[in-house]
Amino acid sequence: MQSTPISLFIEVYVDPSLCIGCRTCIDECSMGVFEMDGDKAYAVHASVCIGCFKCREFCPNHAIQTRWIMRA
Repeated sequence: MQSTPISLFIEVYVDPSLCIGCRTCIDECSMGVFEMDGDKAYAVHASVCIGCFKCREFCPNHAIQTRWIMRA
């Protein structure tokens, strides 16, 4: 029996119901993960996130969320 390696990744995303469009995540992210779409921020380039979570720390409305992704 051959085992399949499993990788865990943490993914950052913006909860649009909490985002107030203040652009703090854009200003704090040195990797350029976030972009505005209208009046909301989105983690357009989430795959380049290095996990510093400054975005989450400084978001005044706690709109930045993380979730674990498991890939086989």
